[in-house]
Amino acid sequence: MPKDWRISTFNGVLLACYFIPSWVISAMKIWVSPIRGFYDRTNIAAAMYVSDFTSLPAMGTIRVAWLLALSKVIVAAFFFVFLLLVIRAAIRNKGGADEALAFAIGVGSFISMASLIAASKVGELAALRLQA
Repeated sequence: MPKDWRISTFNGVLLACYFIPSWVISAMKIWVSPIRGFYDRTNIAAAMYVSDFTSLPAMGTIRVAWLLALSKVIVAAFFFVFLLLVIRAAIRNKGGADEALAFAIGVGSFISMASLIAASKVGELAALRLQA
């Protein structure tokens, strides 16, 4: 039984094809309208946690929304770098895209887990189901 937790390149490409459009669209909604985009269905767990457990003014909430959008764009960018490295490796017939995939999966899973914990703290079942 293998002891490493590496995923295959094909599964990484599938993850990248999902995360790049969905997280960039979610981040763009925040950039266009920070409060409305922050309270969008894809970000509702973090938004409810910030509004329920912190006493931030409106500008503070906007800054948290922008930070979430920036984090999602960074994850999408690393997935995009992974896709470019995979395409380049396929042309040259050698590997070398594992670092970008590992970073994207690491940061993306941290954001997703933080949103899941925020949804459970708030007690919003629909947001909890969405994050799970």
